[in-house]
Amino acid sequence: MPPLIRHPVFARCILAVLGIALGFVAWNGMTGQTSDALVWCGIALVAAIIFYVRDTLPPLNGLLLALAAAVNGAGYTMTLWHDQTLFDEVVHGFTTFAGMAAIGWALVHKRGELRDARAALVGTMLGLALLLGVLWELFEYLVGIIGTPRDTAIDVLMDMFGASVAIAQTSWLLSRLRTV
Repeated sequence: MPPLIRHPVFARCILAVLGIALGFVAWNGMTGQTSDALVWCGIALVAAIIFYVRDTLPPLNGLLLALAAAVNGAGYTMTLWHDQTLFDEVVHGFTTFAGMAAIGWALVHKRGELRDARAALVGTMLGLALLLGVLWELFEYLVGIIGTPRDTAIDVLMDMFGASVAIAQTSWLLSRLRTV
């Protein structure tokens, strides 16, 4: 039996997420909700990337990416970002973890020089996570969905936390690859 991520049902589910996201892009675009349309474009892009690379990712990474896209979509659909709960913080950490875990896997498997240079791997992953986190906060500012400066700082800190967990996971996988 093939791993879950290579299963045709998984591929159809990812395509369904892609279709739903594109539907929301169209709906938000027609109703003048440009910032929501842009966010759904991002979710559609993640779904398309997952679909495209599903045969090269470990099943857990693909599942985590799909779950992160779904949770982000749910957050926007149900407007959970500005609740008094910790939804925004948890999702920032989890989404960054899922994305950086997949990127870490790709760096370890595709870029042989990073296999032996753990400091370069850590620096690359942290730097990329910080860059993406800051770019996301800039996007939020430009489309008018940003919270307070405190919220922005907490979001970036949660991005760094998620990246740190992904680095720990990637380091663990790297040590497992060396023993095989």
